[in-house]
Amino acid sequence: MVFSSSENPTFVDHTIGYLMERLDRESRTHQMSQRGDTRHNLHAPAKLGLVERAKGDLPVNFKPLYHAWITDISSSGIGMLLEHDLPGNIIIWVNLSSMIPEELRSDKQQLLPFRVAYCMKLLPHTYRVGGAFIKDISTIPEKSWQRIVE
Repeated sequence: MVFSSSENPTFVDHTIGYLMERLDRESRTHQMSQRGDTRHNLHAPAKLGLVERAKGDLPVNFKPLYHAWITDISSSGIGMLLEHDLPGNIIIWVNLSSMIPEELRSDKQQLLPFRVAYCMKLLPHTYRVGGAFIKDISTIPEKSWQRIVE
């Protein structure tokens, strides 16, 4: 059995050291270049789907299409795991009712639109999806409200 020490590092020490340095570097670069806000890790179920557009650009009649597992969220976007591949740049709505107590939400408060930034296959039937929230709902094209448009 080989024990490593700082005086005699093994290939395991070198490999772990390399990975930790790389991840630290990428983390700093990622945080500085892509995010001006804090990302919060969490674990919560959610549904993705489509809505109809009501008067005043309000979402109504949520139609769930996919189950998702939210892994992180920030004021600018959301990360999740899905069993389905999603095309990049589509607009879809996430229903966050599992995260907002019923007494604190209106009918629409749990529904947020986002544009898919990326979808990466991790395993068979497991995809990592990242999306950017669309904060000005009036900018969503009419055709993107009730169907997925690439």
